[in-house]
Amino acid sequence: TVRVVVLLVIVAVLLGVIAVLVRRWAMRTRRRRGIPPVVVSVVDVVLADAEEQRAALLTGAPRNAIVRCWQRLEAAIEAAGHPAQPWETPTEVTASVLRREAVDESALAELLSLYREARFSNHELGEAQRAAAVAALDRLHLTMGGAQGETA
Repeated sequence: TVRVVVLLVIVAVLLGVIAVLVRRWAMRTRRRRGIPPVVVSVVDVVLADAEEQRAALLTGAPRNAIVRCWQRLEAAIEAAGHPAQPWETPTEVTASVLRREAVDESALAELLSLYREARFSNHELGEAQRAAAVAALDRLHLTMGGAQGETA
Protein backbone atom coordinates (compact mmCIF):
# COMPACT_ATOMS: atom_id res chain seq x y z
CA THR A 1 0.00 0.00 0.00
CA VAL A 2 2.91 2.36 0.64
CA ARG A 3 4.14 1.76 -2.90
CA VAL A 4 0.70 2.60 -4.28
CA VAL A 5 0.58 5.85 -2.29
CA VAL A 6 4.10 6.78 -3.40
CA LEU A 7 3.22 5.96 -7.00
CA LEU A 8 0.06 8.09 -6.80
CA VAL A 9 2.01 11.00 -5.33
CA ILE A 10 4.63 10.70 -8.08
CA VAL A 11 1.94 10.64 -10.76
CA ALA A 12 0.22 13.68 -9.21
CA VAL A 13 3.50 15.58 -9.09
CA LEU A 14 4.32 14.66 -12.68
CA LEU A 15 0.88 15.80 -13.83
CA GLY A 16 1.36 19.05 -11.95
CA VAL A 17 4.75 19.60 -13.56
CA ILE A 18 3.31 18.88 -17.01
CA ALA A 19 0.46 21.32 -16.38
CA VAL A 20 2.89 24.04 -15.30
CA LEU A 21 5.11 23.45 -18.34
CA VAL A 22 2.13 23.57 -20.71
CA ARG A 23 0.88 26.74 -19.02
CA ARG A 24 4.32 28.41 -19.32
CA TRP A 25 4.54 27.43 -22.97
CA ALA A 26 1.07 28.83 -23.64
CA MET A 27 1.87 32.08 -21.84
CA ARG A 28 5.11 32.53 -23.81
CA THR A 29 3.26 31.87 -27.04
CA ARG A 30 0.59 34.41 -26.09
CA ARG A 31 3.26 37.01 -25.25
CA ARG A 32 5.05 36.45 -28.56
CA ARG A 33 1.78 36.96 -30.41
CA GLY A 34 0.94 40.06 -28.38
CA ILE A 35 -2.07 38.43 -26.69
CA PRO A 36 -2.44 39.54 -23.06
CA PRO A 37 -2.27 36.74 -20.47
CA VAL A 38 -5.53 35.37 -19.13
CA VAL A 39 -5.98 36.31 -15.49
CA VAL A 40 -8.23 34.07 -13.43
CA SER A 41 -9.08 34.20 -9.77
CA VAL A 42 -5.98 33.61 -7.66
CA VAL A 43 -8.17 32.32 -4.86
CA ASP A 44 -9.83 29.76 -7.13
CA VAL A 45 -6.54 28.51 -8.59
CA VAL A 46 -4.70 28.28 -5.25
CA LEU A 47 -7.61 26.62 -3.48
CA ALA A 48 -8.12 24.18 -6.37
CA ASP A 49 -4.57 22.96 -5.69
CA ALA A 50 -4.87 23.10 -1.89
CA GLU A 51 -5.01 19.33 -1.37
CA GLU A 52 -1.90 18.83 -3.48
CA GLN A 53 -0.05 21.61 -1.64
CA ARG A 54 -0.88 19.97 1.69
CA ALA A 55 0.03 16.50 0.35
CA ALA A 56 3.39 17.88 -0.79
CA LEU A 57 4.03 19.05 2.78
CA LEU A 58 3.21 15.65 4.23
CA THR A 59 5.40 13.62 1.88
CA GLY A 60 9.13 13.04 2.13
CA ALA A 61 11.77 14.85 4.14
CA PRO A 62 10.57 18.09 5.78
CA ARG A 63 13.05 20.28 3.84
CA ASN A 64 11.99 18.90 0.46
CA ALA A 65 8.31 18.88 1.40
CA ILE A 66 8.32 22.57 2.34
CA VAL A 67 10.11 23.51 -0.89
CA ARG A 68 7.69 21.43 -3.00
CA CYS A 69 4.69 23.03 -1.29
CA TRP A 70 5.92 26.57 -1.93
CA GLN A 71 6.74 25.69 -5.54
CA ARG A 72 3.14 24.49 -5.98
CA LEU A 73 1.99 27.90 -4.70
CA GLU A 74 4.31 29.58 -7.21
CA ALA A 75 2.89 27.42 -10.01
CA ALA A 76 -0.67 28.26 -8.96
CA ILE A 77 0.08 31.98 -8.95
CA GLU A 78 1.62 31.73 -12.41
CA ALA A 79 -1.33 29.65 -13.63
CA ALA A 80 -3.63 32.41 -12.39
CA GLY A 81 -1.95 34.79 -14.83
CA HIS A 82 0.77 36.30 -12.64
CA PRO A 83 4.10 35.13 -14.10
CA ALA A 84 7.36 36.55 -12.79
CA GLN A 85 8.76 39.35 -14.88
CA PRO A 86 12.48 39.26 -15.77
CA TRP A 87 13.30 41.48 -12.80
CA GLU A 88 11.32 39.38 -10.29
CA THR A 89 11.66 35.94 -8.77
CA PRO A 90 8.66 33.59 -8.64
CA THR A 91 8.92 33.76 -4.84
CA GLU A 92 8.57 37.57 -4.85
CA VAL A 93 5.58 37.42 -7.20
CA THR A 94 3.89 34.69 -5.17
CA ALA A 95 4.26 36.56 -1.88
CA SER A 96 3.12 39.84 -3.45
CA VAL A 97 0.05 38.35 -5.12
CA LEU A 98 -0.97 36.46 -1.99
CA ARG A 99 -0.65 39.65 0.08
CA ARG A 100 -3.04 41.38 -2.34
CA GLU A 101 -5.54 38.59 -1.65
CA ALA A 102 -5.65 39.69 2.01
CA VAL A 103 -4.48 36.33 3.36
CA ASP A 104 -3.36 35.99 6.96
CA GLU A 105 -0.09 37.93 6.81
CA SER A 106 1.48 36.00 9.68
CA ALA A 107 0.66 32.68 7.97
CA LEU A 108 2.17 33.90 4.71
CA ALA A 109 5.27 35.24 6.51
CA GLU A 110 5.69 31.94 8.39
CA LEU A 111 5.35 29.79 5.27
CA LEU A 112 7.66 32.06 3.28
CA SER A 113 10.24 32.03 6.07
CA LEU A 114 10.10 28.24 6.29
CA TYR A 115 10.47 27.98 2.50
CA ARG A 116 13.53 30.21 2.52
CA GLU A 117 15.00 28.27 5.43
CA ALA A 118 14.35 24.97 3.66
CA ARG A 119 15.67 26.23 0.34
CA PHE A 120 18.76 28.14 1.43
CA SER A 121 19.98 26.87 4.82
CA ASN A 122 22.41 24.05 5.50
CA HIS A 123 20.97 22.78 8.78
CA GLU A 124 18.45 19.98 9.08
CA LEU A 125 14.75 20.71 9.25
CA GLY A 126 12.52 18.43 11.25
CA GLU A 127 8.94 17.59 11.96
CA ALA A 128 8.47 20.78 13.99
CA GLN A 129 9.14 22.87 10.87
CA ARG A 130 6.86 20.63 8.80
CA ALA A 131 4.07 21.02 11.39
CA ALA A 132 4.55 24.80 11.39
CA ALA A 133 4.36 24.84 7.59
CA VAL A 134 1.17 22.75 7.58
CA ALA A 135 -0.43 25.08 10.14
CA ALA A 136 0.62 28.16 8.16
CA LEU A 137 -0.66 26.69 4.89
CA ASP A 138 -3.99 25.78 6.49
CA ARG A 139 -4.37 29.35 7.85
CA LEU A 140 -3.44 30.76 4.44
CA HIS A 141 -6.10 28.61 2.73
CA LEU A 142 -8.73 29.47 5.35
CA THR A 143 -8.19 33.18 5.02
CA MET A 144 -8.13 32.95 1.22
CA GLY A 145 -11.50 31.26 1.23
CA GLY A 146 -12.76 33.81 3.75
CA ALA A 147 -11.43 36.67 1.62
CA GLN A 148 -13.67 35.61 -1.24
CA GLY A 149 -16.60 37.92 -1.51
CA GLU A 150 -15.42 40.35 1.16
CA THR A 151 -15.00 43.99 0.38
CA ALA A 152 -11.75 45.79 0.95
